[in-house]
Amino acid sequence: MLPGSMQGTGWPPQGDLNEIQLNGRPAYRLFARNLTIESKKGFGYVCESNNYIFMLIGSAYSSPKDLQSAIENMKFDSPHY
Repeated sequence: MLPGSMQGTGWPPQGDLNEIQLNGRPAYRLFARNLTIESKKGFGYVCESNNYIFMLIGSAYSSPKDLQSAIENMKFDSPHY
């Protein structure tokens, strides 16, 4: 999830990769915007939980702040085997 890896996708990065916390764990966030639809915003997150690294990608036509808030306030659960 590097800003340069998004070239040619129609989703240019908006700003830099940011270090944040997701459920108290270190994570990285990158914002993007769709070139053809002004209101469509994208979010990419990379984080580690329960010894797994995951990438979460979301996009929204409306209320991108609500989606961002939902993602950044989610709680991780322990796996139940």
